[in-house]
Amino acid sequence: MRGAWLSIGVLAPIATCLADSGVDPDVASDVAQRRPNSVQVFAGRLSTTDFGNTILYNLLYTPKLGKPSYDNDIVGVEYERDLLEVTHDVWLRAQGGLAERYGHYIVCCLTPAVGPHPDTTVQINGRVYSTEFWAGGKFRWENFHIGHGVKLEFAGAFGLSAVTRTIGRERQREIERQGNAHILGYLAPEVGMSLDRLPNFELVISVPHRSGAWGTFGHMEEGYNADVIGVRYYF
Repeated sequence: MRGAWLSIGVLAPIATCLADSGVDPDVASDVAQRRPNSVQVFAGRLSTTDFGNTILYNLLYTPKLGKPSYDNDIVGVEYERDLLEVTHDVWLRAQGGLAERYGHYIVCCLTPAVGPHPDTTVQINGRVYSTEFWAGGKFRWENFHIGHGVKLEFAGAFGLSAVTRTIGRERQREIERQGNAHILGYLAPEVGMSLDRLPNFELVISVPHRSGAWGTFGHMEEGYNADVIGVRYYF
């Protein structure tokens, strides 16, 4: 009930202003219902392959010499807020997140095509942990309706990512490159799906990518890639 009265108190002046200014009623409704903040929780697998194969969920990748397509796991939470509507239904958003990366692989998993570098795979019975922080922006195209009360959004995040330690395939890449993957660029294409009857919630699939930007960061090409799925709540 408190939320209902708060909504009335906020929306009434907006609706009055829009009506006086002659704005289209549909646009007025979109403005009134906009929820600028969101929180997402997600989980997924960390990939041993490159960004291109990870986007395709490694479906076209054949593991070599028994090496896995995925080694460790990731869970996390992410906050976002609208900054600017760039054009109709395209928003620039700020974002930041925290994730825990964990699993049995301290170092993993060299494939035969990398030349003279040794395979230093280290797997343990327990778990190794690595915390990741990232911050940046996101361009988001939303309200792509596909019928029956279902709509999609397409987005791409960019920024910087830092980790407390490198593990798994990312650590092996450090060894190969004699680099440092503790601070890398961050990219994450995503697709979200929501229902008109549940406008506060969105199902999201994303492919976070820690990028060395062709050696710009830490003399690395890339760090870890991941396939994740999450639920976003808008407020």
